[in-house]
Amino acid sequence: MQRSQHARRVRHYTLHGAPECPEAPRNQIITEQAAEGLPLITVTPNGGGRGWYSNWVNPGELVRQNWETFHLDQLIPLVDANLKTIPAREGRAISGHSMGGFGAFHYAEHRPDLFSYVGSFSGGLDLNPEMRAAIVGGELLPDYGTPTVAADAIFGLPVWPFDGVWNEQSPAQHVRALRGMGVAMYTGDGGDLTVDPILAVAENRARETALVTAANLTAEGIPYRFVDYRDGSTWAEGCNGKHSQQACLQADLDHYLPRTTRKATPTGTAWDPVLKHLREHPQDPAGVRLAEVLTTPLMVGLARTIYGDTPDRDPSALLDTGRFSTSEALEDHLLDEFIPTVYRDWPLAQRERVPHWHGYLAQHLDRLGTRDLAWWQLGDTMRRSSRMCVIGLVAGLGFSLVYGFIYGNGAREPSRVRVQLLGGTKETHKETDEMRKEFLRRLAIGLVGGILYWIEEFRIIDWILFRAVGGLGGALVYGLSLTPWGQWVTLSRIWLPLTRRLPWAVSAFLQDAHRRGVLRQAGAVHQFRHARLQDHLTHACRTPYETRTRD
Repeated sequence: MQRSQHARRVRHYTLHGAPECPEAPRNQIITEQAAEGLPLITVTPNGGGRGWYSNWVNPGELVRQNWETFHLDQLIPLVDANLKTIPAREGRAISGHSMGGFGAFHYAEHRPDLFSYVGSFSGGLDLNPEMRAAIVGGELLPDYGTPTVAADAIFGLPVWPFDGVWNEQSPAQHVRALRGMGVAMYTGDGGDLTVDPILAVAENRARETALVTAANLTAEGIPYRFVDYRDGSTWAEGCNGKHSQQACLQADLDHYLPRTTRKATPTGTAWDPVLKHLREHPQDPAGVRLAEVLTTPLMVGLARTIYGDTPDRDPSALLDTGRFSTSEALEDHLLDEFIPTVYRDWPLAQRERVPHWHGYLAQHLDRLGTRDLAWWQLGDTMRRSSRMCVIGLVAGLGFSLVYGFIYGNGAREPSRVRVQLLGGTKETHKETDEMRKEFLRRLAIGLVGGILYWIEEFRIIDWILFRAVGGLGGALVYGLSLTPWGQWVTLSRIWLPLTRRLPWAVSAFLQDAHRRGVLRQAGAVHQFRHARLQDHLTHACRTPYETRTRD
């Protein structure tokens, strides 16, 4: 347990990973350095090498392993009873690394009355099949504790229909309980997978669970902070994006802890000057405009995303009457900055194209008169003549490839014939008559030879091959021209990316936009997170391609 040198009011519970222990030197160094100078008490309880911060289902010979009960019902009351604390959720925050990240979210979701802020540092937040395999491996390996335990010891059997506890305790699927709480997630992507591949893969998989959790938080409309520092090169010196790497964890906790204590610090949050201005100058035109804009959940969410996760952005700029003379100007500013902000981790070249890609999608929906973005309709708003030309070109190319693959063994020499159609001397007419006779003689020979070939030499395989060429070519033309999948491939995967209206990996782009909160998913279709955002993108990102009308 560590204490700062100032007023000790906020308690921060930090949960270690597996198979570590709280007294490990690395854990103590990271916590002490991050908490230096902050008005808080840090508590790092023992979670066992493989406790997973849960009450075990089948502990076997280990007797009871009720880690959740111990921490929430016994440890927290003990700390509040013996130290100067605020015995309420406003005075508690919790976070953890790896297994501890799971535990922090799990505890916060099960007891939202206890915590006001929760953080995960590369935590396993989604108990998907990969995570289940990793947890079962920890149960069976002596490195995580002895004696080893059965595969069903912690959460029960990890397969349907016996996986009820796994599903109940998977944090990513129960984020609704975090509403009204500060939420933060930090993760890398593993960096170079050839260096420390086990730690690289572990971090990469932890990142995927964070992305699922972020998508679910977005769907629930719950604000959160997600720091995705990829290979770590821009996050902290010495951080390489690997799992359980000290430099990365130190930077994570250094960034996270001050945000959990802002209510107890003199400086507060970056929004405090703005809120103070609104309270002290209720009639100020700039304040009135900002307060009017922030009455809608959409604008509150945009403002928090743009000015909450980026340290170089100051929300006091929203009070600038020179830049924002009307409420509409403020709203347009927030809508303009949203896409660049959520894609700020992309390379510059791609980041500059993202607004145009989303603009094309918005204009596509506008022309169809719908809010539902269906993948099989992405090419429907192209000009009819353009669609016909593109599909015909691709289908013709495909047919030619099939024909050429089967019959393209070599070119044939043309007949050596010279014909003069008009005029000529008697000698040329005589030559023409002789040529005509020769042609008829050869035609007769050809007919007879063809009949003989048919009777004596024809093979059924030749006929099948001939039919196969026509069948494959016809099927290719039909598939590319008249089916949704074919038009998707032809238009959305080839033509639209080729003309830079959409990225090459369209499906991955849509899924990524969903994770970033730009889109939401409704069954088989996507929608922009709000109709106002779609309408803004429709007019703000227009290009020459999109200004054309359909035939």
